[in-house]
Amino acid sequence: MSVKKPAGHMDQHPQNDWDAVNYDPRFDEYTIPSGGALQQLFYCPFCGERLPESKRNAWFDQLEARGVADPWSEELPIEYQSDAWWKEPA
Repeated sequence: MSVKKPAGHMDQHPQNDWDAVNYDPRFDEYTIPSGGALQQLFYCPFCGERLPESKRNAWFDQLEARGVADPWSEELPIEYQSDAWWKEPA
């Protein structure tokens, strides 16, 4: 479910137009492909700024608290399919 286009911080960096850096809004996480895996980035490769702390653990914790044992095979609440679960209400 990774978004393969600039998002968030990467909007500031047009040099990412070739999609080197991926963004997953569910976890507020930036990654680059590394072999068959994804390597999480902690600092922007273009300007060196610290990137947001990943919300991956909180995502799993909140789903577990809601009774979702396996988020990869169970249907997820709609807000957990995007960044809606962690963003402030508009």
